[in-house]
Amino acid sequence: MTKVTLIISTDNENSIEESFRGILNQSGDNLEIICVLDDAIQLQDEYKNVVIKKYTDNQIEVMNDAIINATGEYILFADIGSEIDFKKIEIFYNKILMDKSDVLIFNNLEDNKTMNILSRLCENKVFTYEKIYEYIFDIDKTPFNKLFNRNFLIGNDLFFKNTYYLDELFYFNTLFKAKRLSFMNESVYFSYNNNLSVTDKQLFNEYISNQEDMLSLFKQMGDEEKLIRAFDNYIINLINKYSDLKIANKNEIYPILRHKFIRILKIDENKFLIDNLDMQSRKLFEQVIICESAEEYDLFHKVNEDKKYLNFMGRYKKILTTEEKKIKRFNNSLTSSNSWRLTRIFRL
Repeated sequence: MTKVTLIISTDNENSIEESFRGILNQSGDNLEIICVLDDAIQLQDEYKNVVIKKYTDNQIEVMNDAIINATGEYILFADIGSEIDFKKIEIFYNKILMDKSDVLIFNNLEDNKTMNILSRLCENKVFTYEKIYEYIFDIDKTPFNKLFNRNFLIGNDLFFKNTYYLDELFYFNTLFKAKRLSFMNESVYFSYNNNLSVTDKQLFNEYISNQEDMLSLFKQMGDEEKLIRAFDNYIINLINKYSDLKIANKNEIYPILRHKFIRILKIDENKFLIDNLDMQSRKLFEQVIICESAEEYDLFHKVNEDKKYLNFMGRYKKILTTEEKKIKRFNNSLTSSNSWRLTRIFRL
């Protein structure tokens, strides 16, 4: 059996051949590569050792089919824009095999602070999600920085339900159902393409749906503290996805975000969750409800950021004034002292 199946996908035709040459010629006895491509993409070259799967409308179905039909014991996901260190795949394979783990989490090259914390907590250990629960919302929630046991995914019916790089439910389900997790503070990527973002109304609605599924998962767990944290994450995720949009898309998508927040506000059972939002999350949530348009929200947000800066500068000036007074008192005390007078001759 093949050791690892690398599943890569893209719907972007730009410079695809150049990206492929670096990745697709790497397949061999121990590595299978499956490419999931938009049917409109035409490849100029032939890649004999690569399985090409094309889709017209339903990318999710083809991605799930790639998992089912993979020949590798373990599955690694990547976007075509990422540069991969193929030597590391062998190291990670040996690690997950030795630990008999369901999922191996590794560094995504971005959040070194969280990765270093996980390294101190978990490296060279086998653990479950409870060990790292405090940090699960800080780990990259895409499928990219994990190596998955294929039998674990299929046996637990763990497949994508939304566009794969937006499907945070897939991340949480794999984390919660894994009986054995491993961690390595290294990466299989030389460079990591995380510019896979929401670009239109359809994807934003899909992301909202995925976030609601994620929240339902935490409600089913029956743990109040975990639900509060998940709800805070839910609010921040929606605002961040909106903030990452290009200006041209914001006018179309802001009403969707605001309508969603108003609906959340009207549901009585959400009052407890809203009351327990982190202070910053609560402010952002309220700003969206108050502002009726994208322009008003962006202006309101900018004014608040400017106010924070002014408040900081005000506090900074007070600190300087206090320090200046201390220095002045010290100088006055020094120049009026006997020792200062007695040593005057040496300063002439």
